[in-house]
Amino acid sequence: LIELVVVIVILGILAVAATAKFQDLTAEARAAAIQGVAGELASASAINFAKVAAGGTGVTVDDCTNATLNSLTQQGTAFGSRYTSTDTDTCANLGDSLVCTFNDTADTAVTVDVTLICAP
Repeated sequence: LIELVVVIVILGILAVAATAKFQDLTAEARAAAIQGVAGELASASAINFAKVAAGGTGVTVDDCTNATLNSLTQQGTAFGSRYTSTDTDTCANLGDSLVCTFNDTADTAVTVDVTLICAP
């Protein structure tokens, strides 16, 4: 009976330690998610630039507003609800670089910069 109590106490201690570790993963998960979105934006911007430079019709990328960033994402609804751009930078020339900073609205400490290629 004493052995059973000792085993239960040890399992309780391990459960508390494991719970504390899993709670700390939330910030890391948010940071990884926003970095994934930044990668999506950078890739979409490069593809859009190539399309426009080749004479095709693409998305206008000339600022860091939520609307511009939404137009580059696959779902088109992440910015303004889940993520928010905090930059007001603009560009006017095809091929210029534009650095946009955006953050997670659930945790404003999680921010990321992404470089877009302008396609006005």
